[in-house]
Parts: sequence; structure tokens; C-alpha cells
Amino acid sequence: MLSSKIRFFSILLFLIAGMIFISCDKKDPDKQVSYTVSPDSAASIDKAILANEAKKNLGDKIQIFDTGLFESDSLKGLVVGKEFIGDKEWGMKFYYYKLINNTPKQIFETPLLNGSFNECLVRKIKMANYNYEMIYYDSQDYFMGSGGGEVFNYLIDLNEKNVYYAHFFTTPDRPVSLYLSSNINKPDIKDFIVKHFQKDYPGLSIVNKDINLDKAL
Repeated sequence: MLSSKIRFFSILLFLIAGMIFISCDKKDPDKQVSYTVSPDSAASIDKAILANEAKKNLGDKIQIFDTGLFESDSLKGLVVGKEFIGDKEWGMKFYYYKLINNTPKQIFETPLLNGSFNECLVRKIKMANYNYEMIYYDSQDYFMGSGGGEVFNYLIDLNEKNVYYAHFFTTPDRPVSLYLSSNINKPDIKDFIVKHFQKDYPGLSIVNKDINLDKAL
């Protein structure tokens, strides 16, 4: 009698376990599977799309910098750079790409600028009173020599499509000097650039005429 009861409960447990397994394995045909992309992954995908468009337009030998909110419309863009080394033109350009209606487009390019991407510093900065980021370039010590030299400095405002230019130079027969482009008429932009150089050269002289050191020396 006892063994019959044990056998009955064993069979009952087996049937219950089987019903649970079948109910768990049964799929709901109306249930939709959702796929989500994290903000970081979406940003990486957008950057890759914009970088590929830049390479298609400009070639593989470009510098890929960073994405950022470079305009007040809150749409991220990508900044890339290309260096030109030749008999007819020498220097560099910055290019700005954005996704417009999910289509990658070049929005802006700078004129040919003095400088090199060798040993330089390029970063995005966010200044007070601006709701977007800017691109800051500093050639650092690449053009400095023992007998004098120069530093090229640019602040690129992609919202205003403005390139602010500063040229620091030093030679044996001149005071340490800094030339500022004429469009640097905002006090905060001027202070940002001037104070950067005054940290190392407190007696810096601001001059109103730019020079070409290759011709001056």
C-alpha cells in the first residue's frame, strides 16, 4: 500500500514538472523582441559613418579627431584634419562633418592653415558663455629651434564658421611676440589665447603685423 502511494506521488510530480517545462518553452507568437543600442554604441556608429565619408572624400591619410557638439543645434559632428606637403601648397586643413537626416555631409572646411599635425595638440574645449564646443590647435614646440622659432595656434568656432589665428614667434633680434588675427575681437577669446602664452612668457609683446620667419631670418 505504501509503495503504491509513493509510486502515485512520483508520477504526479513527474507530470507537474513536465507541464511546467512545456509552459516555459512555449513561445508567445505575438511577443515582439526589442533591440536597444546604448548611447555610447550609437555615438561610435555615427563616428564611424562620418569617418568613412571623410575618407571617401579626402583619402585615407587624414587625422581623425573627435566628435562633439560643435554647433548650438545639439547635433554631434566629427572634425578631421588633412596635411598638405608639396611644392605648391604646404600646411593643413580642418574639415567638419555631420549627419543631416541620417546622411553624412561635409559642412565646413578651413582655409589652408600654417602648421603641421606632427607633435601637435588638438582638442575640443568648452568655454564659458558658449553652449557648444570649439576645436583648439597648438603646434607646440615642433617649429621651435635653438635660435628662435614659432608656434601656430588656432581656435576654430564651427558654429560661427570662424578661425581665430595666433602666431607666436621669437628671434634673436626681436622681442618675444604674439600676433593675433583681426577677427579676434571678443575679450574672452583674446584672453584665452594671450594667457596661454603669457604663462611661459610674461613679457610677451602683442604685435599688429604678422611675419613669415622663413623670409625674415
